[in-house]
Amino acid sequence: MNNKILIIGNGYIADNFIFSVKDLYNVTVYARNKNIEYTNVTYIYGLTENIDLIENTFDNIFILAGISRPDKFLLLNEVVYVNVFLVSKILDFALQNNSKIFYPATSLALSNTTSKLNYYSYSHTIAIDMIKQSNVNYTICYLHNIYGNLTKMPKKNKMVIDKFIDCYCNRQTVTLINNGLQRRIFTHITDVIAYMIYSLNNKNTEVNLIKNNIMYSIKEIVELLNLQTHTEESKLYSLDDPHILPIDDIGEWIESIDIKEWIINRIQI
Repeated sequence: MNNKILIIGNGYIADNFIFSVKDLYNVTVYARNKNIEYTNVTYIYGLTENIDLIENTFDNIFILAGISRPDKFLLLNEVVYVNVFLVSKILDFALQNNSKIFYPATSLALSNTTSKLNYYSYSHTIAIDMIKQSNVNYTICYLHNIYGNLTKMPKKNKMVIDKFIDCYCNRQTVTLINNGLQRRIFTHITDVIAYMIYSLNNKNTEVNLIKNNIMYSIKEIVELLNLQTHTEESKLYSLDDPHILPIDDIGEWIESIDIKEWIINRIQI
């Protein structure tokens, strides 16, 4: 309980992490607003660019604020501001307070083919370089497509698999982008949170949060749920996840949940 944690942001990962650790640690959330209000949590409202106004000190800072809407991934000004400028502000705050930071990066940042990176993923590589070159203690965690929401968050904040489950329960049609043929690696939120807690005492580590390179197409998931679909075209979703081989100096966290098994169990409830 003595570990003082600052969680920056109130999106999908942040809400699930707050829900999971609020009774275990001294938790403060810094965000513009809140989706869900929890007991045993201190809320500070403000913009990330003003983080230096916070007078408290923290042992660990989790950078969980970022761009989540794919339509903004190609907006250069937006991604540079959020993923470079604001990360630099958090780094300054962490250095001044001798705090460790946890930075969740897109798995696309592990790709060795720069031409496949959009502004969003490329800005993550810049942020990672800034973190490594600073004197702050850090954990960098490369995340894949997350699912398995644990909270009662608004539908608009849920990830695609959770939205598919809602559609299954409500017998609704889903939209398949590019016929759903793009392949993805999926990671359950409890595996993400387990590693986030495990990382509290790590120093200067990088971890690729997957067990292996098993990919499923979006179409496979939809067919497993037997959902009715209609299709749309979009360049934003045209690429498969990068096929990532083991990388020197980057560890791998052992996942415990397979998405197909999880869905089968979920729809049997």
